[in-house]
Amino acid sequence: EAPAQTEAPAQTEAPAQTDAPAWTEAGNKPRISKNTNGNKKSKRRKKAKTRRS
Repeated sequence: EAPAQTEAPAQTEAPAQTDAPAWTEAGNKPRISKNTNGNKKSKRRKKAKTRRS
């Protein structure tokens, strides 16, 4: 039981580490990709609209 208690906090540290990279990957990467793609596309579309109009 004593070593099991030492393993419990070790398990709490493991998900904390998995949450950090998972949040950066799931949260930051899609946001960055969407922003870069969205901004580039929006700029190109705006230029195209001004040229067409």
